[in-house]
Amino acid sequence: MPLCGYLSAAGAALVVSDLDANRCAQAAATYGATVAAPEEIHTQHVDVFAPAALGAVLNDATIPCLRCRVVCGGANNQLAEVRHDRRWRYAASCSCRTIWRMPAASSTSIRKLSTTSPARVLASVARIGAITRDVLRCAAVTGATR
Repeated sequence: MPLCGYLSAAGAALVVSDLDANRCAQAAATYGATVAAPEEIHTQHVDVFAPAALGAVLNDATIPCLRCRVVCGGANNQLAEVRHDRRWRYAASCSCRTIWRMPAASSTSIRKLSTTSPARVLASVARIGAITRDVLRCAAVTGATR
């Protein structure tokens, strides 16, 4: 639930979902998050849809229902199938046109960072925001989405 904490601290209004109702209740109590059912989370009117754990969330059923500007999450397999890479960007009702997979806290990164000093870990984490802003700025200029 660290993403909720970071976003809440930055002033974001959160809409969360999880298969574990206790985690949703915790996010609601701790961060004032609105809870959406797992089968409805992709239909929420939000700026960013951030799949964080459950994979294959972008598929034939969910893509036409997306109401976000950006998909940016840590889930490794956000697309159910490779063909969805093109389909979701051109869905008629989808206002979302950009997808980024940000594995900032992937298990590989965690293993690597676990052998590093705390100061170096914090310095690496602090750079994520700047790197993300640079990637999004470059995408806006070039029109690239991958």
